[in-house]
Amino acid sequence: MSFRLIPFSLALIFTAFVLWGCGSVGKITKRSETPSESISQEETIPEPEIVESEFLTIVGEPEQLTFGEDPSAFGSIHRSGEKIVFQSLTDKRWQLFELDLSISDVLEEDMESESTSMTFEARPLLETDTNDESPVWDYNDERVFFVSSAGESAPLDRDILMYDPTAEVILPVIESPGDDWNPVCMPDGRIVFLSERDAGNEESEYKKANGLYIADADGMNVQKIAGEYSDYCCPVSVDDNHIVVLNKDDRLLLLALESSSEEILTPSRIKCGSATYCAEKDWLIFTGWENGTSALYALSIKDKKIQQIAIAGYDVTYPQISPDGSWMLFSSKINGQYQLFRISLNGE
Repeated sequence: MSFRLIPFSLALIFTAFVLWGCGSVGKITKRSETPSESISQEETIPEPEIVESEFLTIVGEPEQLTFGEDPSAFGSIHRSGEKIVFQSLTDKRWQLFELDLSISDVLEEDMESESTSMTFEARPLLETDTNDESPVWDYNDERVFFVSSAGESAPLDRDILMYDPTAEVILPVIESPGDDWNPVCMPDGRIVFLSERDAGNEESEYKKANGLYIADADGMNVQKIAGEYSDYCCPVSVDDNHIVVLNKDDRLLLLALESSSEEILTPSRIKCGSATYCAEKDWLIFTGWENGTSALYALSIKDKKIQQIAIAGYDVTYPQISPDGSWMLFSSKINGQYQLFRISLNGE
């Protein structure tokens, strides 16, 4: 099945997969500050009152889900927990794939340890001649939102599209002269996204700051949540009225959509990266950098308890926790390329 997006003027960006990318492997995180705006929030905002919990070691060996010479990254878990969509590099373009976790074949069976390794077959979700990345499942539907670009002439000028597998159509959702990216689906059906539509043309496209916006699933009723002065990134859905975002000081904060009130969640000693939230366990799991070492953390937003997580032998990037909180999907490097893995969070 092949799709061609002729009506769209989209731009190709192909950059390295890095630890601090948020929501889009191809995205270069951009910050825009003048000297007068560079006062550290650590000097003006008090440290959050959090409780340090004991170190959490996740037992068990992660299960590798994707294989091959090309990198795969940024997986999104379906609400059923039985399938994922992700992006993989194909012919120098990011393309979207689907993996059904309920269907697998035996890859290797160890009779002595009574362990069995399974393999899953990924199938192309779309076959386009564009650069497609950052796929996310609709909160209550089979639709997939993603970011797409189509050429090298205007880097960082992407749009947000939606694929409906039932109708087998691709529809434009968010389009503007600026870069639109990092869609996040909310429980009420709306989408939150980042955009440079109001950043102006005085800055280089690599220095423009992001505004934070919300819109209906069809792209209508676009409203600005926070302006470019905030330059938030890495939005994560918590509930209908709250999201977690990463601020300029690489600290995670809880943002109320209706009142725009903010609450700093993480201490200044941790330089935070990408995050994922599970309402079932009230776990905000995020990557971070502390004392020169990368690490993984879990934070209870309600109880303000934080603990460091260890998965022996793996550097975790782009974590995604399953809806029921029983397992986590993540990317990690193996044999020189990033691949997708999952690991049980129930000690299994």
